[in-house]
Amino acid sequence: MTELHNLRRGRDEAGLMRRANAVQDRNRDLAAESRRLLDFFAHAPGFVALLDGPDHRFTMANNAYRDLVGRDDLIGKPVSEALPEVMDQGFGDVLDQVRQTGKPFFGRRTRVFLQRSPDGCAAALFLNFIFQPVFDTNERVSGIIIQGYDVTEEVEYEERQALLIGELNHRVKNTLAVVQGLAGQSFRSVPGAGAAQAIFEARLKALAAAHSLLTDAHWGSTLLADTIRRSAEATTGEAIARFTLVGPDVALLPQTAVSLAMIVHELCTNALKYGALANEEGRIAITWSIQDVAERQLSLTWQESGGPPVTPATGSGFGTRLIRRGLSTDGGGVVDMDFAPAGLTCVISTRLDDPGAAPSASASMHP
Repeated sequence: MTELHNLRRGRDEAGLMRRANAVQDRNRDLAAESRRLLDFFAHAPGFVALLDGPDHRFTMANNAYRDLVGRDDLIGKPVSEALPEVMDQGFGDVLDQVRQTGKPFFGRRTRVFLQRSPDGCAAALFLNFIFQPVFDTNERVSGIIIQGYDVTEEVEYEERQALLIGELNHRVKNTLAVVQGLAGQSFRSVPGAGAAQAIFEARLKALAAAHSLLTDAHWGSTLLADTIRRSAEATTGEAIARFTLVGPDVALLPQTAVSLAMIVHELCTNALKYGALANEEGRIAITWSIQDVAERQLSLTWQESGGPPVTPATGSGFGTRLIRRGLSTDGGGVVDMDFAPAGLTCVISTRLDDPGAAPSASASMHP
C-alpha cells in the first residue's frame, strides 16, 4: 500500500508541475503581450493620454503626447498642475463636462496654446482630438482618454495657400482692369466703335465672373451648374429668373469652366438681342447629362422658347465661332446649333477631363 500511495502522490505532483508550468508559460505570454501593447501605445503616431479621477490625474501618456506638450513629468499629476495653461483656456471645464455627462467631446482644428519649454513663449497649435470617457463595471465614468493628432502644418499650409491665391486674384483683377482701361483708350480713337467696346467689356465681365467662381473654389474643380448660373447672371442680370437649369452635379476643371462661362455669355448676349430674352415672355432651359460615366461624355442642351421668331445668322462672328469651338481643349467636341423659328437650340457634346472624384448629388435651379 505504501508503494501504491507513493505512486499516486508522484502522479499528482507531476500533474501539479505540469499545471504550474502551463500557468508560468501563460504568464510569460501575457507579459510579452503586455509589453507589445505598451510598446504600441508608446509609439502610436497620434498622441494618447489617460486621465483618472475627478481631478483628471495622468496615469498614462505616450511619446507623441509628451512631445506635444514638451514635458515628461506628467504621470501622477493632475492636469491643473501638469498643464496649467490648458486650464486657462477652458479645457478643464470641458473635461469636467465629459466626466459628468459621459459624452465624448470632439475638437476639430482647435487652436491650443501650450507652454512647450519652461522659458519660451506658448506655442499655438491646431489639434484634432477627442475626450473619450472610460466607464467602470458600474457604468460610471472612471477616467478619460485623450487621443488626437497635431494638424498645425496642414492648417498653416492651407492658410499660406489661401494667401497666395488671394494675391493671385488681386493681380488678375488688376490685369483685367488694366485691359479694360487700355480697351477704352483704344476704342475711343476709333469712330463708331462704341458698340464694339460694349461687347468687349461685356466679355471681360463674363471672364471676371468665371474667375470669381474659380477663386471661390480655390482654383480647383467647380460645378457645371454654378458656372452656368454665375455667367448667365453676370450677363443677363434679373433675367436669370427666366432660366431653368436641370442636370446632375458635374465637376469641371478650371480651363473647361472658363470656356463654358464664355460660351454661356455669348448665348445670353444673342438671346438678349434676338432670342428668348428679347421680349418679356421668353424663357431658356439648360439641361445636361453624362451619357457615358466611364468616359465622362457630357451632353448639354440650351433651348430657347417664347421669344421672337428666330432667323438663321447670315454670318459667323467671333461669338458664333467661340460657341462652335465648344468645351473640348483638343477640338474633339461637337456643337450643333439649330436656328428654328420657335427658338434657338444649341447642343454641346464633349468628353470632360476627370478632375477627381466628382460629387454625386443632383443640382437644379427652378426660378
